[in-house]
Amino acid sequence: MRHFDKSDKFSYECRLLKPIIEGAGILYVADGAKPFRGRYETEMEILRWTGRPRMALINYIGEGDYSDQWMSALDQYFSIVRRFDANLVKFDDRIRLLESFRELYEPWRIRLDQTIQSIKNGWSYRQRESANIIGDLIIDQLIYTRELYITQNERLEGPGQT
Repeated sequence: MRHFDKSDKFSYECRLLKPIIEGAGILYVADGAKPFRGRYETEMEILRWTGRPRMALINYIGEGDYSDQWMSALDQYFSIVRRFDANLVKFDDRIRLLESFRELYEPWRIRLDQTIQSIKNGWSYRQRESANIIGDLIIDQLIYTRELYITQNERLEGPGQT
């Protein structure tokens, strides 16, 4: 890569591959709503050649479902392939995704376990805080009172009264 970093010819490719060469893992995200095209195989092959831990996600950005096409292709190049609709997944699905990622490369396991635990702790905290806020709002409504002061000459008017 050093040969090309002085040239503009492959500057995009050098910027893309630099973190991978420096030790980053690869998370490849494909749009399962669009058909798979053979031209994607070249980049997937290059990513496979890096030897870095790699995982692919099939996300859905639009209408349509070509995930079976993508799954067949991605299985050839990536250690783990998952379907993952970022707009519909629940908390547990996100945790399972991180747990899958930690399986790619043993040295990442401890850090990812710490990250997963931190996310779970944050989620529990937000659930408790939300429950407390909702409980307080319910109590406020149950004990709500309103006092009205009327003079002797005023009439009370309400539903069914005239």
